[in-house]
Amino acid sequence: MRSAECGVRSAARNILAVALAAALFSGCASKELVITQAEYINTAMSPSGEPLELAIVYVYPEDLKHPADGALAPDSGITADRWFRDRPLPGDTKDMSGRGSRFWLPEDQILLLNNPPVDTTYGTHVGNRPRGAAYDKSEVVLRRNLAVKGRGKNPSVIFVFAKYIDSRGQVMPKRPAKFHPVGDYGNELRVRIGGEELEISGRK
Repeated sequence: MRSAECGVRSAARNILAVALAAALFSGCASKELVITQAEYINTAMSPSGEPLELAIVYVYPEDLKHPADGALAPDSGITADRWFRDRPLPGDTKDMSGRGSRFWLPEDQILLLNNPPVDTTYGTHVGNRPRGAAYDKSEVVLRRNLAVKGRGKNPSVIFVFAKYIDSRGQVMPKRPAKFHPVGDYGNELRVRIGGEELEISGRK
């Protein structure tokens, strides 16, 4: 009887080990993205700031096969001016010819904080442009659960691009907030919007 019980327990442990391994190397990792803001943001044009458009972009290795999309690699050094110049447009498809330097990603991998009308931009609208805590009456801009493919030290990257505008009305070449590899961070990914910069925290 003891031998049979031991066999059952051993089989159960083996099944559990396989299930845990599958969870670690497939499926989705759950992260919570929290974006907060200073009292005044996007202040290059005026001390009281301007509304700030944000794009939250997930990129996976399979997204980087087209030459133009290589600029979205984790170590590419991409800046916000390039993203907002070459981001996908409504009607774009993965295999379309003639898109030049314009990127392509699945629409559900781009989350947008922008203002209506939003039918002229490609991605999923998740909120309006933040204006700074002094105007929005809240430091918290966004709190959202993200399901990121893969677990552990997976090669995915999450960028947060901010459309900071300079005194001439041009998009500033600011580095995005970047979480890579996503598995190196805790369950909460935090981005703080300042006057002209983004700061991140959440690393274990």
